Amino acid sequence: MVEDVVVAEEMLGRHLTLGELIHDRNGVKDDNQPENMELWTRPQPSRIRASDAIEWARAVLELS
Repeated sequence: MVEDVVVAEEMLGRHLTLGELIHDRNGVKDDNQPENMELWTRPQPSRIRASDAIEWARAVLELS
């Protein structure tokens, strides 16, 4: 497992889910300080009702 994922999972108190990624804010891949990490998620499925997209986004936010 990549070190940044381990650090991020410890910060979140859970494992990353499918579709979640860790972004290095400063672009330095081996800078695994918590303040350099940002949780990203892949976009919701295409061709989705706006109300379903809102529900999807709320579910993603509840994971954090």
